[in-house]
Amino acid sequence: MITLIRIHIYHIRFFAETPQYFFWTNRYIISVMSIEGPQNFEEPVQSPEQPTEPEKPETSVETPAQRFEEQFAKREFFETAGGTSEVVDITPEKLKDEVPVFLAQAWACNAELYKEALRTLSEEERRVVTLNHPRQGGDMEAHSSEEERQKYPEGKLRKALDILEVMEQKNLAQVDAIAHSEGAIHLVIAATLHPEKFRNIVFFGPAGLIGKENFLRLAQGFAAQGKRPDSLRNMPITEREKEDGKKVMDSLVTYLKGNPMRALKETVEIAQTQIHDMIRYLHDKGIGIVVASGIEDPVFPIDQMKKIATFDKIDGFLTLPGNHGLEEKVGMKQISNMLSALQSQQEHSVDGKKPDLLQEFM
Repeated sequence: MITLIRIHIYHIRFFAETPQYFFWTNRYIISVMSIEGPQNFEEPVQSPEQPTEPEKPETSVETPAQRFEEQFAKREFFETAGGTSEVVDITPEKLKDEVPVFLAQAWACNAELYKEALRTLSEEERRVVTLNHPRQGGDMEAHSSEEERQKYPEGKLRKALDILEVMEQKNLAQVDAIAHSEGAIHLVIAATLHPEKFRNIVFFGPAGLIGKENFLRLAQGFAAQGKRPDSLRNMPITEREKEDGKKVMDSLVTYLKGNPMRALKETVEIAQTQIHDMIRYLHDKGIGIVVASGIEDPVFPIDQMKKIATFDKIDGFLTLPGNHGLEEKVGMKQISNMLSALQSQQEHSVDGKKPDLLQEFM
């Protein structure tokens, strides 16, 4: 009896030092501890060792924020009329609308400056695509007709073709669009060339919609943009706003360095181009159109814009707090809601007569 116990203890010690036999060793301990004084001892029947299943690695669920960051960091590149276009495509897991949104950027801006605006649209369950226009290269003659080059300003036509060619290469049959500042000009040209590719458009602080313009007045308007608008005076300037200000300056310097002559021509074209007739044409084609503006926009003043953007050309006018900058949270949510209202208005129209847009917006 004593000898048996010693043997079992020997086995316990031996196997206890062997990790792969840990389960079997525990079973021996239970057998030895169950012996209570002299009795008929029977050798415990050892069941075959059961293979242990390997531990499954923990799977972490990707959060919407992580998904956004991964997609924002990924860039696609397409050869277009202006050169190599850099594209950002954000697709949230859940979509409220299968038709994506195309964001046409302002002059000298890039996707980094619109990152939080893109994030808001993603949180609003919208797929959004935007592009950084190339600063070098391209072949306008190979990508456009002589008639198009005669009809539209070269720089704006170039960017319009960039948009259309990116849409084609990404198989975007139709989009809703948000156009900011100068982006309104090349977006409206793109839509005029192919109205079937655009469903609804919101123009925010659009260039070309305040009547006769000149370069000096335009430069003064941009200079005044640095002043904090009264409508936001109760909101403290955040650290991120300060960082964004630095990003704007960095973007401007990079843009100018990339092609100074192209940049100069583009600014002159902004002052010389009017888009109200093209907007009327698009509206007549059935495209839903809203003009939005910051109430204190010094670049394209709202009072002048309202004189031009009459309701026979558009479906509505949206006034937002702030100035010429595209406010990335409240402003973008309101613009997203307006796109939904425009689509709802079209769906509820009877014999071509649309219901009140405000009712759809509310």
